[in-house]
Amino acid sequence: ENDLTEDATGIISISMVEYPKYQNVVEFFGSEGAIRINFRGEIELAKKGEYDWKTVETDLGKMVEGVGDTGFSRGFMAFAPRIIQAIQQGKTEIEHAATFEDGVKVQKVLDAAHESNAKKCAVKV
Repeated sequence: ENDLTEDATGIISISMVEYPKYQNVVEFFGSEGAIRINFRGEIELAKKGEYDWKTVETDLGKMVEGVGDTGFSRGFMAFAPRIIQAIQQGKTEIEHAATFEDGVKVQKVLDAAHESNAKKCAVKV
């Protein structure tokens, strides 16, 4: 019996593959289905009992010219103008965007994951 997964209700799978072509995929699997977010921001759903993934229509936005077609360049094009506007208005937060505090929390989780791996045990965050 594995104490880390005893009460688990879902699985998260994250992979980034460079060859033969760039891919960066996040998948969430739960008891009622799954969601996949592909490297440009494409979203696919798979509901429990259905045979295949279904694409959710999304606006992928513009990409940075001369840069690879990834969610990173499209995200930059979407948020850069909002960041400039926030700075010009003296704001420290942008609606629907991560804050510095969010980043600190994520870093604590990443640090705990590294520590957990090194110690081969669960680390409480």
